[in-house]
Amino acid sequence: MRVFVNIATYNEKENITDLIKGILALEVPDLKIIVIDDSSPDGTAEIVRQNFIDRGIEIIVRKGERGYGSAHIRGFKEALNQQADIIITMDADLSHQPKVIPGMIKEIEAGNDLVVGSRRVAGGKIIGWGISRKLASQTAMIVTRMILGIKTKDVTTGFRAYKAQVLPKLELETIKSNGYSFLG
Repeated sequence: MRVFVNIATYNEKENITDLIKGILALEVPDLKIIVIDDSSPDGTAEIVRQNFIDRGIEIIVRKGERGYGSAHIRGFKEALNQQADIIITMDADLSHQPKVIPGMIKEIEAGNDLVVGSRRVAGGKIIGWGISRKLASQTAMIVTRMILGIKTKDVTTGFRAYKAQVLPKLELETIKSNGYSFLG
């Protein structure tokens, strides 16, 4: 199974090295990391180039285009072009723990089309967030659940594993969201 981990970045120089090292330490066979950077002024892309290109990490630096959603769509397209079987998306802020990746892969291999890594289930937790970010996330969760009438506990998580063959059915070209609403 060809597994791709897509990481959308903007100003993540403080976290990107630890995150990539954490993913590589898993020693998942046939795993590739694609970092999609929106021209971070803090040098995130340069850190990736200097430290990881020789380890098979790919960096896509987007000029002018910005946004979490469009960055992941760009990563999906690249992974699909490279014959991915599984595509995992995760945030670069270290709120998503790489150690969960093997379990996500196992769930996809067991026949699931989508696996969601949630902070809001039994055993889940939020690491490194201040009170204002936790409050904003909780408010977004409540409002989204009320408006959409759904019971899903975590509609905003970007930590997901997709069976690659399902993504073309989503018609990526038609997705207009550029931000986090792309997750819904």
